[in-house]
Amino acid sequence: MVAIDIEEVNGIRLRNFADLFADNSPDAAQGFAMMALEEEEHRAQLEEGYKQRYGDVRRTVGQDDVREVIEAHELPDGELQVFEGLSLRQALKAVIAAELEAQDFYKRALTRTDDPDLQALFHKLGEFEAGHVQLMETRIGRLEKPA
Repeated sequence: MVAIDIEEVNGIRLRNFADLFADNSPDAAQGFAMMALEEEEHRAQLEEGYKQRYGDVRRTVGQDDVREVIEAHELPDGELQVFEGLSLRQALKAVIAAELEAQDFYKRALTRTDDPDLQALFHKLGEFEAGHVQLMETRIGRLEKPA
């Protein structure tokens, strides 16, 4: 259940980054939007797996319950940065940190279940998170190259 909520929240946050950078960094905004779609797909996969095993998904976990878990895209003094100009580099680094935490979460989740279907899903989701890290690191590398 926690993973479902985390994927949902992070899809929303990535969409917000996409909107924030749409005008001045359309390439980065497109990357954030693509990742948001993937997070939404991850959420749907987790919900379907939960439904098959336990029945309807009842949301009992909220954002406050998952603060320390993973993938929160936390920014130091986030509100201030958004209004004073969050840099693309800051956003990319926040996403990298969150995706690394997500990857670690799925690695730990693999060891906590004997269900081969869940193990396969957690492995697949961990690989997606690793791909997200590579994508964001590539984007940071592009920022560092002189024009």
